[in-house]
Amino acid sequence: MSIARHHAEWLSLVPVSGPFLRLPVLMEAFNSGFEPPDLEQECFERNKDAMRARAKEIPDEIEQETEAIRARLADTRVRMFPVAVTFLVPENMTGG
Repeated sequence: MSIARHHAEWLSLVPVSGPFLRLPVLMEAFNSGFEPPDLEQECFERNKDAMRARAKEIPDEIEQETEAIRARLADTRVRMFPVAVTFLVPENMTGG
């Protein structure tokens, strides 16, 4: 596809108003055409930025969780629960 045709196709997608969105102006400003965006690279950069932001949050979360655990375990009390255990043993194993 020629550059002029590419520009014309692009112009058909947007409402044209004013002298700045005309084919001659686009041809002068972008005489070599538009570079298509590298979507894979953009996605990679977004993911990398998100991972860096997440990595910065982790130390604070570790500290918060550690404090929560310490607070929960700070007041330990000994509690006694009565338990009854019954063993059911088959007669042929009792020897009697």
